[in-house]
Amino acid sequence: MRYYIKFQNYEDGPHDLVAMIRKIRRGSLEETALIYAEGEAPVAAGRHPKFASFFQEAKGASAAVFSDTSSRTGESPKFTELLGFGWRFFQKNLSASIYIAAVVLLAVTIGLLLNSALPNILKVIAIYISFVMGLFGISLTSLAILRMHRGQPAGIGWLAEQISIHGISLLTFSAVWHSSL
Repeated sequence: MRYYIKFQNYEDGPHDLVAMIRKIRRGSLEETALIYAEGEAPVAAGRHPKFASFFQEAKGASAAVFSDTSSRTGESPKFTELLGFGWRFFQKNLSASIYIAAVVLLAVTIGLLLNSALPNILKVIAIYISFVMGLFGISLTSLAILRMHRGQPAGIGWLAEQISIHGISLLTFSAVWHSSL
């Protein structure tokens, strides 16, 4: 059976059952989104008989991320819980730690190379460029970590694709953000 997600101005689909379940588990399909199968009327995804249990499963999995009582009472998690979650994430995803170290090393290396190659008057530019490259790397790191957390691949091929698609806008953001400091 093929399923469609109905948005205000367009429809997304068709998707098979497995694709819809993946969207629910990734968090990219909300319970309130209208979905329908061919020949059915649109209904909220969380109320659809085939998908309601997967939303409940996803809620249980996200609630189990934090162990403190704040997650069970609906309060925002405490900083120590978030720190613990991040620590466990990096222990399970060592590639994220290596990636972050490479980004920092690359930004520092570029800064040092520019600093040694430029005359004293232009050294401020070298520092600026290294900060912009660092922010660019952190932006890509954030995207990669988000993908890893969702269980999606975030390899070198994906990274090269993201740079080709979003490189200019990320560099512009990094430059503008650093200039506003």
